[in-house]
Amino acid sequence: EGLIGTCVMPSKIRTVQETLAKERERHLCALKLLPSFFSKEELATSNTDGTHEKHCLDSNKLNSLKVLVFSKFPVNTMEEKDRAWRCIKGKINSKCRATRKHLGKEVTPVRSL
Repeated sequence: EGLIGTCVMPSKIRTVQETLAKERERHLCALKLLPSFFSKEELATSNTDGTHEKHCLDSNKLNSLKVLVFSKFPVNTMEEKDRAWRCIKGKINSKCRATRKHLGKEVTPVRSL
């Protein structure tokens, strides 16, 4: 609980706790926690590594997310943890792309014929 308080706003602590209590899959837990750690704008303009001309998501927040996820879903070896985290990062990057497309549609005016 102390870790949660250091990485998310106080108004989001309960949401994080509920997500950790409810979610049964590691990658879905990470994805559902993302909005508690990052704004839509941060997700839309960034990715996990800062590649492809995007900003890098805050490494402290990402690391806190990783700690929370692996505290809830422990692994036996570092190799397994690295593999699982690479998979989660790929899904986070997909979420960033989807958010970028979604926000782009919201701000793009619809042309009338």
